[in-house]
Amino acid sequence: AGGYPRVSLDLMGTRSENAGGVKGPTGDATAMLTLTYNLYRGGADTATQNATRALLNEARLRQDESGRLIEQGVRVAFNAHDVSTARLPALEDALKSAQDGRKAFDDRFEAGDAKLIDLLAVEDALFQAAGGVVSGRTAVTLSHYQILGAMGRLRAAL
Repeated sequence: AGGYPRVSLDLMGTRSENAGGVKGPTGDATAMLTLTYNLYRGGADTATQNATRALLNEARLRQDESGRLIEQGVRVAFNAHDVSTARLPALEDALKSAQDGRKAFDDRFEAGDAKLIDLLAVEDALFQAAGGVVSGRTAVTLSHYQILGAMGRLRAAL
């Protein structure tokens, strides 16, 4: 690796018998230790280190930004869940009132005190209240899934 010395050790030996005009056994051994250290490589090592630091800092910034976005998503999902859950009892009360109004209309109609044209207003109020309850329950369910998604647990929950 750049910036560090390179050390190499070369060992060599020969052994021969009656070679090169010499009678009898001959042999030699050599050892060579080499230390190579490039003190200055035109600033390449420094440039590589600086580039690596810059990439590391960029990765940290992206990680921090991702963390902030995830935290914000979880907060928004929790707030949506709290708001939609808090609204649900009022929507259900409105539906019960509309159902009671429908029953009261039916009683008045049978007694002859209500006109058929008033049925339209009563049915519209009942329809709007039922739609509000369905929308409220859907908002609670959706916000629950948003919380699971923001926490990375949506797939496991499905």
